[in-house]
Amino acid sequence: ESSDDKEGLGTGFIYKDPTTNQIYIITNYHVIADYTYINVLIDYGVYRVEVIGTSSEIDMAVLKFIDDPPSITDELIIEDKNDNIEGEVAIAIGSPFGLDGTITKGIISCASRYIADEGLSYIQTDAAINSGNSGGPLFNDMGKVIGINTFIIKDTVGLGFALPSSVALNAFKSILKYGIIRKNYLGVTITDDYSIKGVIVDNVLNFGPSYNKLKKNDIILKFNNIDIPE
Repeated sequence: ESSDDKEGLGTGFIYKDPTTNQIYIITNYHVIADYTYINVLIDYGVYRVEVIGTSSEIDMAVLKFIDDPPSITDELIIEDKNDNIEGEVAIAIGSPFGLDGTITKGIISCASRYIADEGLSYIQTDAAINSGNSGGPLFNDMGKVIGINTFIIKDTVGLGFALPSSVALNAFKSILKYGIIRKNYLGVTITDDYSIKGVIVDNVLNFGPSYNKLKKNDIILKFNNIDIPE
């Protein structure tokens, strides 16, 4: 429920920052839209929370309790890297159509799926995800969070997508530190040469991240350990 008494469906999960022991809620940005203060339902209790940082680009938001948070007995572990393998178990928890505490099970259909116009690699799963699941956690069979359930492809069955936990955890840290998600950049301009594999460095920004590391006419073959195709 938002600050102006509008109601909405969505899920989030409580995460304790291991460096400060502060308790936060992580969810999707589209679940909380543009609101600053929200009432959330946890174990039949209503808690007032404040939105402290969002990113519409990766569809993520971090919320902080204004009142005393609920007591936490089991702490969630968010995987800081995504070494997922197709066929592994995937478990989604959320509130589809308001049915809170719903658990669905499937597999990781694709560990790294790029969706057109999204610009991000998502975990694809066939675990049932419906309206209201957004923002909820996707677990592996060890009970660790491997992603945030984010969207489905409309009018399909078994095509759900989760923001990888490694991306979410880095975004969480950035929001706590800066209030926003700071973007990384190489500080170079590049040109394509379709006769070779990779891209050619055309110019290096003075005192940027690649200053004294790359130079004009260097060829970049991989980015984030992923081959750049011809």
